[in-house]
Amino acid sequence: MRLAWLALVLLGCVPASHYRAKRLENRYDLPAPGDGWVSVKPGGADRAWYNEALAAAIYTDSNCGPRYAETRTEDLATELTAGLRDVTTEREERRTLGGREGIVRVHRGRLDGVLVAVGVGVVNRGACTYDLTVIAPPDTFTQASRPTSACSPASRRCEPMNGVRSFIRHFGAITRLTVATFRAFWRSPIEVRPLINQLDVAGIQSWSITFLTAVFTGMVFALQFASSLATYGASMYTGKMVSLGIVRELGPMLTALLVGGRVGSGFAAELGSMVVTEQVDAIRALGADPVKKLVAPRVLACVIMLPLLTMFADAVGLVGAMIMTVREVSDVTPKFFYLQVLDTLWVVDLMHGLMKSVAFGYIIGIVGCYIGLNTHGGTEGVGHSTTQAVVIGAIGLLVSNFFLTKLFLAIYG
Repeated sequence: MRLAWLALVLLGCVPASHYRAKRLENRYDLPAPGDGWVSVKPGGADRAWYNEALAAAIYTDSNCGPRYAETRTEDLATELTAGLRDVTTEREERRTLGGREGIVRVHRGRLDGVLVAVGVGVVNRGACTYDLTVIAPPDTFTQASRPTSACSPASRRCEPMNGVRSFIRHFGAITRLTVATFRAFWRSPIEVRPLINQLDVAGIQSWSITFLTAVFTGMVFALQFASSLATYGASMYTGKMVSLGIVRELGPMLTALLVGGRVGSGFAAELGSMVVTEQVDAIRALGADPVKKLVAPRVLACVIMLPLLTMFADAVGLVGAMIMTVREVSDVTPKFFYLQVLDTLWVVDLMHGLMKSVAFGYIIGIVGCYIGLNTHGGTEGVGHSTTQAVVIGAIGLLVSNFFLTKLFLAIYG
């Protein structure tokens, strides 16, 4: 049977010329796959090799008995990844191996806290099963040579599709994390102490950056409008324009961007450090739910505090705009500016910004936690995750702001 050779060639780990198996008394003497592979477990079909240069290992095994004759190859292949955490299946193919129908899978997961790629090949032959497992660095199978096609490495036609698939995969993972977070809310009450700590991190410690951003944005906004409206002799109406822009857009958006950059990156760095030091695995080992302990308090804190920070930013921004308008426009007094704001703003305008800030708080919290929980690669990976949290969070906020604005304008006008 050429299961080992066929599976390895299929998975793209070794060239076909580097792997041969010869039959020996109904067993298979499987030599090492090639140069650099050291045998760590000899014994007929049950063999294991390790390649230090590639940081990869190959295991082959055979089992006989009624249980194996009656078990589906899909279930046997699943058993081979029982030791992995956070398993995802990237490819599954049914192939004829050794004259019998078999299954080949490529997985990603964490083995003892380390992100690895795992290739599995299983074939059932009579009352016996033969399986092969390849454990290698994460990019081993994605860089494997494939038949030339429209999506071959030599062609760039499939790169957009790969980007779309990656987006869909991450979007689905964030959705699952969201569902798990809401389940954690309803399953049992959130612990008060972690929630208070996160409220302090997300809200209280962010007031200074919110204050500085809002006051100077309001002043610059008023200065620009006063200068532009003066051309048409309408600079006295600066308060109307500024108040609507700050409450509906600038207040919630700028607050979310700056607080998101600070808080989201902090979440990613903190959870990423816990992942690479296996603290998250320890939480699971103790029977606790990492989503309930780590994700739910952070997301809830962001959802609670961002509307409060937005209202604070709106008030501070309007005060800054009033100061600059009174200074630049001679006919405007603080009372006149105040009356213009009251005449312009309605409750629906305030709700526009506050409802946006609730959605923004969710995006900041869930993106930061998701990226943090998917950190790998040690301290370098933590830094990479921190950068990702800022960039992806900002893009998510800007894109969602457009769609939320369209939705609220369609509903409330």
